[in-house]
Amino acid sequence: MSDMPQQPESPAGTKPSEPAPSAEASQDFAERSSGVRRLRPRAEDLLFVNELSAAGLMDELNAAELSEIADKLGDAEGIERKVDLLELYYYYALGDSKVGVRRRLADRFFLHRDADDQATAKVLVSRLSDLAPELGELRLERIGQHPSDPLVLRSGEHFSAVLDDYEDDMDTGDIDLRELDHPSISVRGLVRALNVLLDRHGVRQRLVPLAADEEREPYIATTVASAMMLCKAGLVEAETPEELMELCAW
Repeated sequence: MSDMPQQPESPAGTKPSEPAPSAEASQDFAERSSGVRRLRPRAEDLLFVNELSAAGLMDELNAAELSEIADKLGDAEGIERKVDLLELYYYYALGDSKVGVRRRLADRFFLHRDADDQATAKVLVSRLSDLAPELGELRLERIGQHPSDPLVLRSGEHFSAVLDDYEDDMDTGDIDLRELDHPSISVRGLVRALNVLLDRHGVRQRLVPLAADEEREPYIATTVASAMMLCKAGLVEAETPEELMELCAW
């Protein structure tokens, strides 16, 4: 996967760490429905929402909004449908961008799109920092001078190595790190480092990788007990509970 271009300067008054509301995505969802209105959610939608609600997430979702979301989901199936539902709740948010920001901060929801040409390392670290105010300012640094020296995510006096145990098989989440003279690193590696820092600051919630489609990689914060519930339900991007525990630094 090719590296993403450098982040352009943000217009005055905007915050680069807050991705724009997904108006284009919402339009795509509407087009997929081909004019056929589905006001009743599918059983799979209800099961998915119920599992997330049991984990203490999506507290603002009600029946009326779920019906509107189901209408926009159209004929999407499987994991793609689940990620669409998440994006509509956390980004479209009934067309209110302020509501979307509030929801993302409340549940520490993070979504990386492979096609996001603004997702440089600096921007992604800033977005992750917004979801972890307990850590203060986050910085991505290199320990050493050589391009092959390790990268770390630093929060004050604490730091955590940014590792990727699958670098030879990365097919999602590559980030542009040319400003650090390094070809690429994954979102998953950054999230793992963030979770280690949350552990060192005594934060119980960690960013959990939800099941991803080919273009989007969603994460949401929850406790270890709730994460295991989501894992048992098959809703996380981890093959085993042990893999999930390692990623979340529990």
